[in-house]
Amino acid sequence: MRFWYLLCFTPMLGFANTSLTEEQYTNLLQQLQRYPIDTEKLLESASQSSADEPLSILRNAQLIKFLRSKEQLTAQEQNWLKLRASDTHQLFLRDSDHPEKDITLYDIANLASSTLQFFEDKIGASELLSKWRKQGFETSDFESLANEEKQQTFSMLLEEMAPVEAMGMVDQLLELWRAQADDLRFAALAQKLSVKTGNIELSEFLVSRPVNQYSTAFIQQIPELFAEEQALSLLQRASEVKEQASQSIFVIVKRYPDSPDAANFVAQQLVSSENYWHALMVLPAFVKVGNVDAFHRVLPQLPQAYQQQVLTRLEAN
Repeated sequence: MRFWYLLCFTPMLGFANTSLTEEQYTNLLQQLQRYPIDTEKLLESASQSSADEPLSILRNAQLIKFLRSKEQLTAQEQNWLKLRASDTHQLFLRDSDHPEKDITLYDIANLASSTLQFFEDKIGASELLSKWRKQGFETSDFESLANEEKQQTFSMLLEEMAPVEAMGMVDQLLELWRAQADDLRFAALAQKLSVKTGNIELSEFLVSRPVNQYSTAFIQQIPELFAEEQALSLLQRASEVKEQASQSIFVIVKRYPDSPDAANFVAQQLVSSENYWHALMVLPAFVKVGNVDAFHRVLPQLPQAYQQQVLTRLEAN
């Protein structure tokens, strides 16, 4: 039996609405997995069964996911998705721990809209890549990509670029951003480019700007992107921005508690009136691994009351 035939003629299986128990949902998935997806037949039969049936909702959701995996869409598939983008049907799972609540499994309109946007971004990224390779970008291209709605397009563009191509973009972005240093929109592009290229100069400029969601996210990524010496340097640079000092110090301690350089840096923060409490709070992590020499060396530089607070933590283990 072909999958499309099953979906068109399967009865409602006793479901009164689109809120399913875990057992009902599992049974539906098992039915779908027995048959291959035949997109042409599914599209042809899309309106032949009740859209309110759980199986019909699940079928549409699975087909949308399958279409998203394709390299490109046919006109028929695009039109079908546009129709689904106004589909109000959803499939819910009953929360066994909280019977009064339902967990959304599938929202057909949202799935269809995001899939259409995915392909729009994909086409945009391809066009931008062609432009970059032929003539490079203009200032207006960077300004357009800096807008939030273009972030996925830029990510897709970088995925298609070789690292050496992306490196060529770094210099141009840095020049533009330095000329407009207060424009934090460029932080989004800088984060993605820094992850792609590992460029230190761009990374330093990113973490030295006023705190924003992109620099905050990048600080968490630094240990995965750079060798220890470079990572510590970037994190220390980031800590100079008051609003992200605590986060930077925490990342240093979490990743490098055994490092004498990390201990030296955090110990020096004890001398800083702004970062003293941040450093004091993370000191036990260094004590735990016995990396405490730097903290003993700075003790004489601290006021008496602070010396006692530091000693208390140094002697805790």
